[in-house]
Amino acid sequence: MFQKLQKAAQRLLGGGIDSITGPRSDSVPSEASLLSLPPEIRNQIYEYVAEQTTLTLPPAKPRRLPLPSGLLLACQQTHYEYRPLLLSTATFVVQVLGYDFSRLIRLLKSSSEKNVGSLSMNSRLYISFLLSHVPSREERIALRSWCQYTADRLDCRDGPNGESKTLRFHYSACFPNSMRPPRPVSRYQSRNEMEADLLRAHVRSLTALRLTLTGLPGPNSELNHITEDLQNCVDASRAVLGPSAQETGQQVQLAERLGQ
Repeated sequence: MFQKLQKAAQRLLGGGIDSITGPRSDSVPSEASLLSLPPEIRNQIYEYVAEQTTLTLPPAKPRRLPLPSGLLLACQQTHYEYRPLLLSTATFVVQVLGYDFSRLIRLLKSSSEKNVGSLSMNSRLYISFLLSHVPSREERIALRSWCQYTADRLDCRDGPNGESKTLRFHYSACFPNSMRPPRPVSRYQSRNEMEADLLRAHVRSLTALRLTLTGLPGPNSELNHITEDLQNCVDASRAVLGPSAQETGQQVQLAERLGQ
């Protein structure tokens, strides 16, 4: 008997009839959809989802930019509305091995001007260098090619008012398990000290490369940006490690001399 009463109540509610007041004049939709929301609210949802999204491009050969599914594949309208906000808001991390930017350059060349314009408004574009050894001559040449590309391709001003479509990347460093630091491994007290020494070697190499680009404002500008970011990584590592063993020994010797 209880089941029959429950089914009858469900039929009354489903048909828009209130058991007390009779038929209801306002029908409430059984399901709400994203497209039924006002555009302002949809944009807030898109921005929130994009802010929580991190897209990583590994050094392995990719066929296209790493874009998630979900809203991009839901329907044509959500794809059209969400894609620009995703490109301009999400966090993009590009992992680069040996200063080889060739795959990233190919991806950017194959991207439309509209997508590049959306990326140019993104302040969360990161390039993470995988540093395992002191940079070779070929790797320095590859880095110079990237700096030249950023000067020639990304500093374009195609807009009606001549606005810039420059992609501004933030550079950082990470280290694989196997490394070949500047000094023998046995001379380091810890892995952190080894990583810091290797990072300093890269900064010295980039500083020397900057001298060869004197008079070329385009590529030299990007190289300055890379060197400054990696130098900030060096300063951060010094703050963590403190004075090195060599610096500590020199301080002790100086204190002993002053004491005498």
